[in-house]
Amino acid sequence: MQHGPDKLPTNVIEQRTVYRRQLAKFRQLQQVYQPELGFIPSSPDNVTNVSLFLPSSLPHDVRCKCSPKLVAMEKDLRLGQCNDALSSLRLHLHSRSRLLKDKYVNVRHQGPNTKSRELLNRVSIQISAAADKYTNAYSALDTLDPDPSASWRADLLILQAKDIRGVSEPSLPDHPDPEHASAILARTLLSGGVFPEGNHTTSWIWRGAPTSTDAAGGYNEGSHRCL
Repeated sequence: MQHGPDKLPTNVIEQRTVYRRQLAKFRQLQQVYQPELGFIPSSPDNVTNVSLFLPSSLPHDVRCKCSPKLVAMEKDLRLGQCNDALSSLRLHLHSRSRLLKDKYVNVRHQGPNTKSRELLNRVSIQISAAADKYTNAYSALDTLDPDPSASWRADLLILQAKDIRGVSEPSLPDHPDPEHASAILARTLLSGGVFPEGNHTTSWIWRGAPTSTDAAGGYNEGSHRCL
């Protein structure tokens, strides 16, 4: 549902008001801790797309003047964002796999199929949002620490479209034969598992996935938490 500027929900207006106040305080701190900016922009009325002027967003000649401690703080922030985004991405991919299996095995008739597609669409939006969050955080991290031998690069890689797949989804060629791809999908979704173990290469995003019973339980609950 679309809302005009004067018809926003009350909770959205309240959140924007709180954020505007926090942004004003943040600008005051920037005057002290980021003198290299040379200017501090005023807080706009529309705070939905405001640059915070963090070190990663500054030109190289300006970023070199930033406090090393400030750069290190943003690096820690971006590392946390990357890991959080990967956790969210794995959760929603797992949810999608379970929902697909349930749809193909149990869902029949137009009404249930429509609801199932709507739920899958919502999960797909969440997957895209997590992927975008990771990509943005990775880009900032790469700017802050361009060293190709940096330790964090062993666990965090560039996220490509081909990497965004479930732990058991098959790795098909760029231009797969449609009949072959359909045969794989039909055979696997209707069997005990989602996809056969022999037809896929696990994406790198699953290397850090939790393996304990409790953590796995969190994944299994994912299909019930699609909001």
